Amino acid sequence: MSESHKKNSSNIALLYSKNLDAASKEIGQSDGHVIHVLSQDTPVFVASLPESTNTDDLKHSQATPFEDLKEETHNIIEAWKQTDLKLKSDITDDAEGLTWDVKGRTAPKKLEPTEVGLSKDLGLQPPVTSLAFSDSIAHQTVIVSGPGTLTFNKAEIAIVMQQVIQGAHFLATANQAANVTMSYTFKHVTVGVQPNPKCTVATCEKLWRDPMLTQLGYSTGYQGMTEMVNAVKTSHKSDWAYAALFTKYPLHHFAYAPYWAGYLVMQYSNDGWGVNNIHRVFAHETGHVFGANDEYGTCNCDPSGVLNVPNINCVNCDHPSIPLVDCLMKGNTLSICNWTWGQLGWGHCKLSNDAIDQFAGWASSGAQVVFGDFNGDGKTDMALLGVAEWTTLPVAFSNGDGTYNVTNKAIDQFTAWAATPGVKIVTGDFNGNGKTDIALTGVAGWSTLPIAFSNGDGTFNVTNEPIDQFAAWASAGPEVITGDFNGNGKIDIALTGVSGWTTLPVAFSNGDGTFNVTNSSIDQFGSWASSGAKIVAGDFNGNGKMDIALTGVSGWTSLPVAFSNGDGTFNVTNKAITGFAEWAGSGAKVIVGDFNGNGKMDIALTGVNGWTTLPIAFSNGDGTFVVTNNFAEGFSAWSTAAGVQVITGDFNGDGKTDIALTGVAGWLTLPVALSKGNGSFDISNINMTSFAQWAADASSVAVTGKFLGGSKDSIALVCGAGWASVPMATYQDAYKTPLLLEQQSS
Repeated sequence: MSESHKKNSSNIALLYSKNLDAASKEIGQSDGHVIHVLSQDTPVFVASLPESTNTDDLKHSQATPFEDLKEETHNIIEAWKQTDLKLKSDITDDAEGLTWDVKGRTAPKKLEPTEVGLSKDLGLQPPVTSLAFSDSIAHQTVIVSGPGTLTFNKAEIAIVMQQVIQGAHFLATANQAANVTMSYTFKHVTVGVQPNPKCTVATCEKLWRDPMLTQLGYSTGYQGMTEMVNAVKTSHKSDWAYAALFTKYPLHHFAYAPYWAGYLVMQYSNDGWGVNNIHRVFAHETGHVFGANDEYGTCNCDPSGVLNVPNINCVNCDHPSIPLVDCLMKGNTLSICNWTWGQLGWGHCKLSNDAIDQFAGWASSGAQVVFGDFNGDGKTDMALLGVAEWTTLPVAFSNGDGTYNVTNKAIDQFTAWAATPGVKIVTGDFNGNGKTDIALTGVAGWSTLPIAFSNGDGTFNVTNEPIDQFAAWASAGPEVITGDFNGNGKIDIALTGVSGWTTLPVAFSNGDGTFNVTNSSIDQFGSWASSGAKIVAGDFNGNGKMDIALTGVSGWTSLPVAFSNGDGTFNVTNKAITGFAEWAGSGAKVIVGDFNGNGKMDIALTGVNGWTTLPIAFSNGDGTFVVTNNFAEGFSAWSTAAGVQVITGDFNGDGKTDIALTGVAGWLTLPVALSKGNGSFDISNINMTSFAQWAADASSVAVTGKFLGGSKDSIALVCGAGWASVPMATYQDAYKTPLLLEQQSS
């Protein structure tokens, strides 16, 4: 087999700069990413750039050096150039795909710290330098020469540098969502101690390692290794750091990483794998440094890594429904399986939990949190109202990185109105300018409909115009539904669900705080809506107008839909929907979303004890539906747990609605069902210990929105008592196959 550089819609470029921070920022703003920082003194880096980028147009970097370079800088640049050539050309390797413990070759290993003579106090606690292979990672390779044949020549040093960068490049580019930037330091140290062919696993390394540490100015033993790694982390100002020691001295084992010790050790000959495979063994051992377990030999299924992910790809695990796959931790292959993926700290979700001034405290003071894009920048923001004493309206504008810009501007009487008993607070873009506004209705005695039109800066323009009888109807206890019922880009308000009504009132927004109110007859739909049905809204025919559907009544065999004609009248259908109507009437949670991404809203059901499937009614656009009822391993049972919140959103950004579960006391995970578009789901249940526990707080509420912008919805937790932040989980890259971890659910 061959390995080749994976090409996508980006180019890999070697660039030079005078200001690395400015250059990195410029690359990021052009949708590129800095993968490797080869030199910091005279900034030289490798970046992934969109194909449309012309490096001549960059202001802070260029394709040629700004000044003469030091010899060591030339050497690492040459190492990258050789790596780039290897990545771009097919390289035949007769060892490709062999398991690490194949007969005739020695396997790289993970060792316990005490096996290499490190302190027993180290235990298995991860150092703060290598918890997750993500963001900025500083790496130092120390090449340790000895006397005579134990000395590295220049060509051999160049091979080590090139192979280390190639191995790091594979890991750094395996998961773009991990946002990895590697930075490097290479050192060559010569020690004078004689080799000891009879050394033990504990003494082989110590023999040359401690003199090397002394030469570099560090303590001996693990203390010295920790000092060195921390010094590298500080020097490079990185999030994480680790080290590699290469030598020709005899080792009890040719390649190993003391578990959670922050470094790896390799013998230059690389045993039977050869020097051209150093990059693969180096990547494997780096996996150990960051918490990944072996998947061959005597491996076990125990969880590992900062996310505590089970080692399901271990050859000794018995999961009939999950086949073993090729993986870097199992064999000589440049691929990463689902479980190593999680053990490296990548998981499914990126967690942010930044402080948010006083906003979190205000949210827990009895306020109602509403969501929308209040400044029209494509990111979901949060606003608070509903506290009687307030005269301001706090807004947290998302910066797209988990932080927020908080405003708290005065807003006339609007906040007092929003605290009136019986008020219903609704949001929508009522003037069609791309910014979310807030409207109030439902209070007995009102004859107006107040709206706070967002100006995009935390201030609002408040109107309070008369609205005929609509305000009185809204106080009769109806379901208040917002949506664009005439397709003109402005959000309207409809009412239904009141016993005795034979009409469906709609207030069509004129965009200035006034509304055109209709109250047309709607056949039997009005009485059906008041019979205990679950009222759901969505564009069920994909024509850009909001429609209304009913389901969930015991004994029903059909699913009524009122398709909006855009003028206040509706075309009502009531087609049979075999099985689905009965299932909906058995106490199921009704979920609306576009589960196949075709622009028409569909309906899903979950939450019934004993179910092992997840039924979906896919809308055909004419009042009929195609029903599927596929197996959803574990998920259906989890959705019945006490206190569970069922939330929807497009979590992986593929245009299809997905489903997540959270809020259950005792859970340490966040189950997600990613829709495949055909009625089946990829089920994942990755450890999210802190987030799951926060979500189980009795006062917290889980909500979804595009808080980071882009195509993916994130999950945020609000209203937690005493909280000073808004925790948020954002789905990262999806696993390549479904991850079925029933035992992790609670």
